[in-house]
Amino acid sequence: MKYANGKAGSVNGMKPNGSVDITSMQSEEMWIGTTCALASLMIFEGMNEKAWKTLEGMYNLLYNKLGLAFQTPEALMMPNVYRSLGYMRALCIWSVQYALEQKKEQQHN
Repeated sequence: MKYANGKAGSVNGMKPNGSVDITSMQSEEMWIGTTCALASLMIFEGMNEKAWKTLEGMYNLLYNKLGLAFQTPEALMMPNVYRSLGYMRALCIWSVQYALEQKKEQQHN
């Protein structure tokens, strides 16, 4: 939750000291699809609180602050720089639903 105080999803590159790796453009970006995939993995691993906090930060930034509800970008860089509007990898949000369904099924078995 170190990237943007947990209010912007998960950054691609973080150094061991907790600072964002700025050696390349991709390392200092937050990718929407990758953040959703990470959150679904967190759910599978029982890290529900962190998963929802990560998704909440991404959602609030994208939809409430930047107003990109129907133009989800591929990537965001702080502060509020984005690229590739209408990118389809954000459909990875469905992996979160799948993870929730699988966890529920595991609990019933």
